[in-house]
Amino acid sequence: MNKIGLFVCSICFLLSSCGEADKTFDFKKQGGVQLTIQVPISYFMEKLTREAKHEGLEYALEKIDPELSPESYIKALFEISENGEMPFNLKSILAMENEDIFIDAKQKNTNEAFIKALLNEYDTAISKTVNILETRLINFQISAVNSYREAHNIIIEVPGAKDLNRIRKLLQSQVDVGFYTPYSSEDAIMWFQNAEKYSLIQEDSVLNPNNSIDRNKFRLFDHLMVHYQMDNLNNYAEIGHAKAEDTARISQYLNKIYGTYTPLDSKFVWGYSKVEHLDGNYYNLYYLQNPPKLKGDIITKAIQDFDYSNRPCLTMYFNQEGTEEWGLYTEERVGKYIAIVVNNSVYSAPMVNEKIPGGVTQISGNMEVLETKDMANILNAGTLPYHIIITEEEITGPSL
Repeated sequence: MNKIGLFVCSICFLLSSCGEADKTFDFKKQGGVQLTIQVPISYFMEKLTREAKHEGLEYALEKIDPELSPESYIKALFEISENGEMPFNLKSILAMENEDIFIDAKQKNTNEAFIKALLNEYDTAISKTVNILETRLINFQISAVNSYREAHNIIIEVPGAKDLNRIRKLLQSQVDVGFYTPYSSEDAIMWFQNAEKYSLIQEDSVLNPNNSIDRNKFRLFDHLMVHYQMDNLNNYAEIGHAKAEDTARISQYLNKIYGTYTPLDSKFVWGYSKVEHLDGNYYNLYYLQNPPKLKGDIITKAIQDFDYSNRPCLTMYFNQEGTEEWGLYTEERVGKYIAIVVNNSVYSAPMVNEKIPGGVTQISGNMEVLETKDMANILNAGTLPYHIIITEEEITGPSL
């Protein structure tokens, strides 16, 4: 296991079968699931400075050994910023991007002050991460959670776990929700006509399903059926559909010519649910305005629910600002579609019949009850501030 340069959280999870009486217990005696989680200092620094888009900074982040300890990594970054091949003012970048973190450091204006502020913020971020993980497990109907820290290690223990896969998913998953405005098929006609010309004359090297190179000409519309080839152009939220086995190649092709024939403030997103036909399974393709009109940070509460067709769904409640924005957005979209995107898949794209003033909406589709419960759990616990890595996991039985 890699311990150098990473803030290590050793998290021991045990789902109790013994009830509330076992809130204090001996992990070795009771057994359970044990995971070791790492939050790399490199991820922390990349996220903290990602808006800077500075060539020298990007060069430095790539060059520094990610296995260094947090303090050594940060010191190395300052050293390269001052004496490297592409020097830059790291203190200025940090203060500009995260003014509230470096108030005291700006006054002292020393490397030492900024390093101290970074390490304090890193420690705070890790503590927030652990609190979110604890909350996810408690919402998972765990009877008790014991947590403590040993230097950079954070230990969380709860009695009796067996479902390792679900625990792993609960800990690592993010639920990224966005509410997007779809382009209609009519809006996309001109782009598709240009792209069709491109697809007919351009010889691409694309990956086939076996991950080998296929150097034959790839004709987009041999694989993607778009609605401008059909009647009633505006009766669809999606712009077309394709067989499941063709979606990867189509995505690679669209990414290759993105920006050439499409606006940069747009994106292509596949539907989450498959559509079954006699000749196979298809997925709908959506062409969306980007960025989203509303983001998931307006969600204050999510619950597992059932829609009008008694299908499992996720009901979401918005904060005051989100409620007002949602009302205005749905009012302007009456008679048109809104695409609800979760983790870069369109879960639903309903037509808005009237303004929705109440600050509540649902995500539905071909989801299982367990999936909607876990999504609600993760949304309610909050978004992890930084990416985590599980480096070790083990299921242990009770000792005699």
